[in-house]
Amino acid sequence: MPNNKIFNIDHMTRSENKYIFYIAEQVKQSCVGQHIKPLELLRYISDDKICVVSHLDEYIQRTANLRKYHKQLIISFLKPHSPVSKDSVSRRIRSLLLSAGIDTTKLTAPEQLLLIWQAEMLVYKTL
Repeated sequence: MPNNKIFNIDHMTRSENKYIFYIAEQVKQSCVGQHIKPLELLRYISDDKICVVSHLDEYIQRTANLRKYHKQLIISFLKPHSPVSKDSVSRRIRSLLLSAGIDTTKLTAPEQLLLIWQAEMLVYKTL
């Protein structure tokens, strides 16, 4: 299974205005003696079209039947719909952002992930 320790649906909670991903295992960003803090994705109330919480709700709903027993949030859209590697996610994010004219050298990884989710959900909503 790919090494994606951050986005595991078993270690995710959903409240009205946010998703929280708890990192259950040590990751390379963890400091010695101190574990990485949970990742919180907050609702953007001003515009639901660009709200990561709304898009994540939709993504989870649309991929629930495809995910089967896999616990990783991000799965392949091609059969057999297995979890994708962090390298695949990174390549896809960079490719999509570059095609949108965004300079990826100035963005952090979480910012890139947020933008890719929003872009993909816009595509899903047009299907």
